[in-house]
Amino acid sequence: MPKIISWFGLLVLSFFIPNRFFMIWGNYIALIGATLFILVQLVLLVDFAHTWSETCLENWEQSDNESWKYILLASTLAQYLLAIALISVLFAFFAGSGCTQNKWFTSLDLVFIVVVTVLAVHPSVQEANPRSGISQSAMVAAYATYLVISAVANAPTTDDTAHCNPLNRSRSTQTTSIVIGAIFTFIAIVYSTSRTATQSGKLVKQRDGYGDAGVPLLSPRSGDASEARAEALRAAIESGSIPASAASDANDADDEEGGVTYSYSFFHFIFMIASMYVAMLLTNWNTVSQADHLLVVGRSTAAMWMKIVTSWASLGLYAWTLLAPVVLSDREW
Repeated sequence: MPKIISWFGLLVLSFFIPNRFFMIWGNYIALIGATLFILVQLVLLVDFAHTWSETCLENWEQSDNESWKYILLASTLAQYLLAIALISVLFAFFAGSGCTQNKWFTSLDLVFIVVVTVLAVHPSVQEANPRSGISQSAMVAAYATYLVISAVANAPTTDDTAHCNPLNRSRSTQTTSIVIGAIFTFIAIVYSTSRTATQSGKLVKQRDGYGDAGVPLLSPRSGDASEARAEALRAAIESGSIPASAASDANDADDEEGGVTYSYSFFHFIFMIASMYVAMLLTNWNTVSQADHLLVVGRSTAAMWMKIVTSWASLGLYAWTLLAPVVLSDREW
C-alpha cells in the first residue's frame, strides 16, 4: 500500500515538473539510458544464443535423447530460413532501382551473416570453444536481419524514393503497420525488460556467492534475525545436513522482508533505462512526427539508423564472443 500511494503521488507531481527539465532529460539523459538498454539487450541476446545451444547439447549428451538434437537442428534451420526469407524480401521489394541505401543495408547484412557463420565453424574457434556452432549464429543472424527489415520498412521516403518502400503506397497499409508495430514493440519491451531485470547474474557479479539464488535488498544489520537465519542456513548446507537446493527454496518463499531472488537495485535500474528507451521510441529519437491522427512510432531517420547500428552491433558482439577465446587465450571464458 505505501508503494501504491507513493506511485500515485509521483504521477501527480510529474505534471508540475517544468518543460525545461524534460527537454534536457530527453535530449541527453534518456538518450544515453536508451542506448544503454539496447546494449544490455544485445549482451543477453548473445548470451541466450550460446546458452540455448549448450543446453540442447548437454541434455542430448546426458540423457541420450535424440529429440534434443532434432530440436537444435530444427531451430537452427528455421532461423536461417527466416533470415534468408527476410533478405529475399528486402532485395525483391525494397532494393529496386535508385534504392542505393537499402541495397547497401541488405548487402552488408548478408555479408556479415556469412562472416559470423564462417567464424562459428572455423577450426581455431572450434578448438578454443568446442560448443560454438551455427546454431548460435543462426539466432543472431535472424535477429540482425529482422532489425534491418524493420529499419528499411519504417524509413522515411521522399517522392523520388517512394518506390523503395512499398508499405508507404497505401494509407491503410501505413496505419496497419504503425498500429501492429507499436503493439509488437511494447509487448516485446515488457517481456524483454522483465526477463532482463531478473537475469542480473548474466551482467553483474552477485554479492552472496550463491549466484542467482538470492541477493540481499540491503546489507543486513548486525544481529538482524534475517542474517542469523541466513548464517544458519549456510552452515547447514556446508555441513551437509540439508541439500543446497534448500537455499533456493527458502528464497522462493521470501516475501521481500529480508531479500529477493534477484538483484533488487539491478531490477529497478533496468526498468528505468527501459522507460528511457520507450520515451525515445515515442518521440522517434527526439524527432516527433505525425501521420493523420496517429503518432508515428519508429518512422524517422534517427530511428532507422538506431536499428541499423543495433543490427551491426549484435553481429559484432557475437563475433567478438567467438574471437575473444582465440585472441585472449590466456584468459578463462
